[in-house]
Amino acid sequence: MDTSTNSILLSIETSGATCSVALHGNGQPIAYAELHQEKSHSGRLTLMIAELLRHCDLTMQSLTAVAVSEGPGSYTGLRIGISTAKGICFALGIPLLAVDTLQAMSHGIVSQSIVSDNILLCPCIDARRMEIYRSVWDAEGNCLLASEPHVLQADSFAAFGSRPLWLFGSGAEKTFATIEHPDKHFLPNIQPSARFVGEVALKMPRAVDIAYFEPQYIKPFYTPQKQVK
Repeated sequence: MDTSTNSILLSIETSGATCSVALHGNGQPIAYAELHQEKSHSGRLTLMIAELLRHCDLTMQSLTAVAVSEGPGSYTGLRIGISTAKGICFALGIPLLAVDTLQAMSHGIVSQSIVSDNILLCPCIDARRMEIYRSVWDAEGNCLLASEPHVLQADSFAAFGSRPLWLFGSGAEKTFATIEHPDKHFLPNIQPSARFVGEVALKMPRAVDIAYFEPQYIKPFYTPQKQVK
């Protein structure tokens, strides 16, 4: 993304229970807002964007790009965030940038923590029952395992040997309890955030086609069929 003078990036994160938005100006953080409330996205997202812009003395016309968390995560949450991002980009004629949810979570840990070279970062999103969405990253931000759905087993991370494994996200607690690993660590209270979506978008921008871009569900979207009596 262009981080020259007057560039303003809006970032949107709605893949989980937290609804968050952030602004970066000229490649630097300006402000962010988060609402930790279940099922608040549809009613609060656009209001949060408007309030954040107003707080920073900016308008929609100030925006030069929008970054959005593309998934994996909540089907409903992703649709709300991405449809909002698309609408803004289409109306203003500005680029839409897509960021993998798990990549942004991993980036958040690296940017806020002292992480040794040998650490493996595993963001986990709960996918119900014994399934999670997961990926694995090293301390330098290199992807060792791309985002995937995974049914937890004792040996789920055996392929990575005995390297220290940091587990975080909504699916991390049950992952920690299930897997057998000699050096596993559970980091509580780590949720996806628009702050880190924006930071990833600034460093590794991936513009997408507004008309055809869809959420990265990873698993097929399933809608129960009504029974005909």
